[in-house]
Amino acid sequence: MREGFDVIPFVIGGVIGVVLSLITVYFIKRKGEREKRYDERYIVMQYQSRSLAWGVTALTLVVVFAVLYIVEGFSLATFLVLATYIIHLAVQWLYYQKLKSRG
Repeated sequence: MREGFDVIPFVIGGVIGVVLSLITVYFIKRKGEREKRYDERYIVMQYQSRSLAWGVTALTLVVVFAVLYIVEGFSLATFLVLATYIIHLAVQWLYYQKLKSRG
């Protein structure tokens, strides 16, 4: 650990951040349900935007991996980006298999 880094405020700040995020998500979801925001059109739009986001994330990870590998060689940062990309692909594949099994 670095000198002067206090773990207690770091953990407290993380917990407060997670709690505030959950509270915000709860109220946004509740408001959306009251406004009937989760109809078929909304679901299709969410699916398309999620697909685009996954594609952009995959492309970004590949570019960052290539730049890191060229600049630093195979280091911890390169390994972490590669691991993130592999997890990304695994989640995508597992979700596809789940949807495919539904029929």
